Amino acid sequence: MKTIYLDNGATSWPKAPTVATAVASFIRERAVNIGRGSYNRAYETALEIQACRDKLGKFFGASDSRNVTFSLNVTHALNTLIAGLFTAEDHVLVSGMEHNAVMRPLSQFGIPYSIIPCNAEGFLQIEQIPQLVTEHTKAIIMTQASNVTGSIQPVRDVAAIAKTYGLMLLIDAAQLPLSSNLSLIADGIDAIAFTGHKSLLGPQGVGGLIVSDQLANLVKPCQTLGRRWYRKQECPAADAGLSSR
Repeated sequence: MKTIYLDNGATSWPKAPTVATAVASFIRERAVNIGRGSYNRAYETALEIQACRDKLGKFFGASDSRNVTFSLNVTHALNTLIAGLFTAEDHVLVSGMEHNAVMRPLSQFGIPYSIIPCNAEGFLQIEQIPQLVTEHTKAIIMTQASNVTGSIQPVRDVAAIAKTYGLMLLIDAAQLPLSSNLSLIADGIDAIAFTGHKSLLGPQGVGGLIVSDQLANLVKPCQTLGRRWYRKQECPAADAGLSSR
């Protein structure tokens, strides 16, 4: 019987034909820890991981592949970003289409926010952004595409507004449509959180975060996700109990 799969908003299936082969090959031949031993296989694995980081940096238009970090999924990446950038003394704007991966940590950490409304079709009403900006507003956090309505938001238009008001722009690209690829530099974005198992057609359990040079020096992540970043003693995001993607 022919199967018609309609759950790609949750995860892509079937995966790209080479995914299973590549994962199995890695487990069989190179699944060792890097940076802990001086032997050839560890060096080879480190080079392969760096090559992946380089490709992702190029794909998302990052200036430096060291600004590419890996995470368990896009929820993990967004938690790291929100917990490492904002406090209860700040204020952020979010779209009316945000996932719990954004809304729950904002509530958990007591970070004030205002919602940019969307129309009946799920598109952001960007003309309402200026009136929501306060002296404490630090960033706009928004999904690129909704898993509920399928609406693809005007990221570049929002980026122009964010620049006008000196705000950071943080993008949840969980539902990244490859036909509308994002570029950190070209589109004026400060951070892109992504997952590997949806439009990128990879396996579950992989995701990441691409940040600008400026953000790489500002965010205080609570886990070691990349070469520039350090470990903190406490990680409030780890206890947030969020549904993951």
